[in-house]
Amino acid sequence: MFTYEPPVPADQLRNLPTRDAALLLLQNLAQGSDDLQYDGLIGGARMAFQAERDLEVLTNRLSDAWCWLEAHALLSRVPRQSANCRRLSRDGKGLAADPKGLARFEARTRLVGPLHPDLE
Repeated sequence: MFTYEPPVPADQLRNLPTRDAALLLLQNLAQGSDDLQYDGLIGGARMAFQAERDLEVLTNRLSDAWCWLEAHALLSRVPRQSANCRRLSRDGKGLAADPKGLARFEARTRLVGPLHPDLE
């Protein structure tokens, strides 16, 4: 019998902010293959969460996490594949591999946009 493991535990999807759930998802995705598919992720999660009372909430939260990763350019399209295929971007791989990656990522996002002339 095949057992499905959720990419992010149900209790964490229920309780963590989207960013934190997304970072846990990133760690999980970094352990797998290079070609990632949203439909496969959600299909596997549906199987893993089938006994949970709030299956739709959990898969919606997982979808939020995936979209957060895409919105922050931590997932990108795979040029040689269909539009459905994603991979970890260079920044995504760096964030997943570096214990201090989150601090660097947050610092970079805080410094986006024009700075006050005194800071330039």
